[in-house]
Amino acid sequence: GGSLSTRGENYRLHIWPDQLVFNNVRWSVEPDNYFQYGADGVMAHDMKIYNDSSYIKIQSVGDVAGAPLDFSFSNFDLGMLSGIADSSEQLLSGLVNGNFLLNDMKTSTFSADLDVQGLSVLGKKYGNLELNAVNEEKGLYDIKLGLLGAGNGIALDGYYKVEGNVKELHFDADIDSAAFSLVEPFARPYIRDLKGSMNAKLRIRGTTDAPSINGIIRFDSARFIVSYTNSELMLGSEPVTLDDSGIQFNSFAVIDPLGNKAFLNGNLYTTDYIDYQFALNAKATDFVAMNSTKEVKSEYYGMIRLDFLASIRGSIKQPEINIALKLREGSDFNYIYQRFDTSFNSEEGLVEFIDMDQRLNLLLMEENEEEPLLSGYSITVIAEVNDKSQFTIIVDPVAGDKLTVNGNGSFNFEIAPSGRMSLSGRYEISQGNYSLTLYELVKKQFVLEKGSFINWSGDLINADIDIKGHMDVRTSPYPLIGAQVAGSSEEQQAQYKNPLDFDVYLIMQDKLLEPEISFDIQLDPKDAGALDGMVDAKLLELQKLEGEMNKQVFSLMVLGTFVAEDPT
Repeated sequence: GGSLSTRGENYRLHIWPDQLVFNNVRWSVEPDNYFQYGADGVMAHDMKIYNDSSYIKIQSVGDVAGAPLDFSFSNFDLGMLSGIADSSEQLLSGLVNGNFLLNDMKTSTFSADLDVQGLSVLGKKYGNLELNAVNEEKGLYDIKLGLLGAGNGIALDGYYKVEGNVKELHFDADIDSAAFSLVEPFARPYIRDLKGSMNAKLRIRGTTDAPSINGIIRFDSARFIVSYTNSELMLGSEPVTLDDSGIQFNSFAVIDPLGNKAFLNGNLYTTDYIDYQFALNAKATDFVAMNSTKEVKSEYYGMIRLDFLASIRGSIKQPEINIALKLREGSDFNYIYQRFDTSFNSEEGLVEFIDMDQRLNLLLMEENEEEPLLSGYSITVIAEVNDKSQFTIIVDPVAGDKLTVNGNGSFNFEIAPSGRMSLSGRYEISQGNYSLTLYELVKKQFVLEKGSFINWSGDLINADIDIKGHMDVRTSPYPLIGAQVAGSSEEQQAQYKNPLDFDVYLIMQDKLLEPEISFDIQLDPKDAGALDGMVDAKLLELQKLEGEMNKQVFSLMVLGTFVAEDPT
């Protein structure tokens, strides 16, 4: 609480001692404090706000109205200010000491001699910040800035001058060491666990609209983890050059966990460090682009190794990206397919696929009126996959149902500037299996037939499929043909009860996300024509009766035997 009174043509604000609460903390104020403003100008008297050894004090020099205002700080925690913001994470912390002298309220000239001990931004330690700044004449700011500790040794010295609309820069930056983790709070959620450092000597001239930055940046054991792939990458020590044209890369290396390198060459042309023109090329051989486990990434994980050539052209607003890549042997990608669940219905069909969400449609902006995420981008990816790489789609992570395939294919993936995505190409399966759990009772595995395929013709989610898998069952055909041979002799009955080898087929056709699923049962070729063709004829009959076929398949999968026909 406090009081507001008048003194002639001036207003005087007085804060009552022991009644100031700031960020849920009670602060004390000197008893005879006041802040006055009005016709005589601004004056502060004994405006010392303190809590233990921490304080901010505002005092007019000489206790004269209109005189310079001296702001002094002692162990003032920036966390008290950032705590005002509605955030679960503290934005700033650190203890401020020093003085800020506002010489003239009208011209805003000032001088500052401040330091922040233990500066932290979004939980990252930056070290100790020292600032000396002087503004003795209008528009000219002399600045010396230093950041020391926590792996940092950064010095900035020079001036900033404003004349009309022109804002001149004249600085020299001497970066003996800058912790790479400095950028982590601003790079989330894309990269994490930044380690190592960088060093540079930079000459900064020009204006804020057209800065001229010249110098070289080098990285020292700088590494980070790409959040979406969990692959740790290391930056090479090759120099990155800055000049009046922008930023230049000359065989700059990005190194994967196995020591394989991707090389970046070319330029980022810019005159203002806001808009960029790309002229970049990248290439790599056997590069680890993903190295994640199920525990780290819940939806997708595995190892992706590839060769690639890439070019980046265009502008930052309309980049043109062209990539040719080939998956290498040892790639093993797993995807938990949460869009669909499976259930069983013995009357309508053994397996039903049920749409659980529309996340993919939202990603493609089919049901979202907002601008697509990649609007303005022109991206073309030509990819080659061979059967040395394995892909697994986990349909039910709890039951363990999954589709595992190896195959060959060539693909063309494009993103148009409108944001529309398209995919064309054919993936032909050379080997694989589909593991299926029925009612949490039994697990069965269908071996996929070579030549099964998935074919994309533009629509990313509307691919055509023709996938066929089989499992072997050895059982007696007697329940299947029992009604037909009921009057047979005991000797013939015994013969009909002998086990034969059967192939149970799972067939998925039509569209990838809405497949037509059917089943078939055939005698193993070595037993074809057994029992005078009676079994083959019965199986041919089942092919015309979907419900009966599904019932027999279900019985074979769960019980390992045929079920007798219902006499009714």
